[in-house]
Amino acid sequence: MKDEFVSPAHLARHLEGREVATTLLLLDCRPQAAFNQGHIRSAVNTFCPSILRRRGSAKGYVRLETVLAPDMKWRVRAGEFSSVILYDDGSMARETSDLTLILHGLHKHAYGLQSVTVLRVAQCGQPSPIQLSRPAIDTQLMPSELLSHLYIGEEKHILHPDILHRIGITAILNVSTSCLDQPPSGFRYKSIPIRDNSTENISTWFNETLQYIEDTRREGGKVLVHCKAGVSRSATICIAYLMVHSSLSLDKAFDFVQARRTIIAPNMNFMQQLWEFERVLLMTSMRSSALTSSHHVTSLSCAYMSEMSPSLKRSASFEFNEECAFTQ
Repeated sequence: MKDEFVSPAHLARHLEGREVATTLLLLDCRPQAAFNQGHIRSAVNTFCPSILRRRGSAKGYVRLETVLAPDMKWRVRAGEFSSVILYDDGSMARETSDLTLILHGLHKHAYGLQSVTVLRVAQCGQPSPIQLSRPAIDTQLMPSELLSHLYIGEEKHILHPDILHRIGITAILNVSTSCLDQPPSGFRYKSIPIRDNSTENISTWFNETLQYIEDTRREGGKVLVHCKAGVSRSATICIAYLMVHSSLSLDKAFDFVQARRTIIAPNMNFMQQLWEFERVLLMTSMRSSALTSSHHVTSLSCAYMSEMSPSLKRSASFEFNEECAFTQ
């Protein structure tokens, strides 16, 4: 595996070649705020939380899969990429920079890659010659990207449809009791009247909301899930989706969302329902493993339906395969 530097012109030639571009993983190792303001076309933002950075600094590296969103992690593990190009803001001279730690990790765990290279960026404070994918956007007007097809935000974000179009949003899911009289045009739109209180049964909507997100993914689109403030209701729906789609535990799904939108705080009633949802998913996984060792698709059985509280029985119409991906 080669390890070298490439120029912006060399990268541009890579991206112009369709066959090469599909097997190239371009990693933007800058903070998410900088990534949201502008990034190279097709780049994927890495995320290295402070606790992982501290551990990585002690070891001298971090594994690539620990700084990627679950959907991208699966693609890396599956060997879909033959080469990686990394770039940051020029801070890689520091031994503890995210790019340096990831680069060292790729030396230890290569994932079958044929080449790992670093993009040279402008030095001495000069503007970078890299053409960014879009002009700078006020980050406060940007929803938070969780997966390549899933964003979380608040009501104010749908007041700026031009920004949503620029980041590729194709569908909006409003999970609050307040909504615009006329939803923004140019998007698929769904509104679910969920109240943020200690008695609301949000789990009765898991089936409908999670399926809406998954349908959008299958169509190649991107969905924004929002409530009034983007703190409790939208966070609960996104956490539930990650638990199913990405096979994450409740704790890991919560941490994943909070790392990308720090203000989330589902109320205790919603957290209790998420905990029960996790219990059902775990029982389903154990049941599926007992029934078959193949990639056979299995649904929640009637026996497990009896284990659920009434609040989750509506969610039980999901079917899962071994990767907890949705099936029809």
